[in-house]
Amino acid sequence: MRFLSRQGIPIPVPRLIDYWEADEKAYLMMEYIEGRPLLKAWKDLSAEQRDLVMRTLACYVDAMRGVPQPPAPALAPSGWIGSATGGAFTDLKVTWSMVALGPFHSQAAFNDWHFSLFAGLGQRHRDIVDRLKQMRRATRDDHPVVFTHGDINMKNVLVRVHGEGPIDVEIVALLDWEQAGWRPLYWEAMKWIWLSRRGELMAAWKEFAWKELCVGYDEDVLREFQLMEMSGTPPDVDE
Repeated sequence: MRFLSRQGIPIPVPRLIDYWEADEKAYLMMEYIEGRPLLKAWKDLSAEQRDLVMRTLACYVDAMRGVPQPPAPALAPSGWIGSATGGAFTDLKVTWSMVALGPFHSQAAFNDWHFSLFAGLGQRHRDIVDRLKQMRRATRDDHPVVFTHGDINMKNVLVRVHGEGPIDVEIVALLDWEQAGWRPLYWEAMKWIWLSRRGELMAAWKEFAWKELCVGYDEDVLREFQLMEMSGTPPDVDE
């Protein structure tokens, strides 16, 4: 959050008050922001208000994608995959656990490692070996690497509703930055869709991501979901 606040981007992020570690655990103290989780407010919003919220979030995504990646001396001048400052990162799409991953000096190194996690499937289903090889060849290693929140879902968006008009809703905070860092361009949209809630009421949320955030790289997003279908869940990663 401190990294993002230094970029001067107008994304509402709670101010960090204190940080400390005790008993092998890390603790954050942040300012209190009054608002309602979007997950609870969604059913009460009009279609126009929902669209405004999603388009505002899309603007935040665009702003984050425009942040210049700083050089990481231990990795590479640019194009590396890692936390905001070039260290290890966590991502529940890669593994259900919050184990530290990477960092990786290039997108190719990240992709090779990511696909290697599924290699064990080939021991049970030999046809999967060839399919994984084909999918890896189709996976680009030259996407722009951009700053990514990595957990944009309705629980992590706080809103205030001021009335019933189409613009009478505002986002007051985007929360939960623990998975943030530098990822391939398509990663944010893929996580948005992956974290989407089911049900007719939530359909517009997922459809927006497909139509507005995946333009030009929907195949990359689909490939990630195909990997998930092959394994059922993100694979385990040893600590």
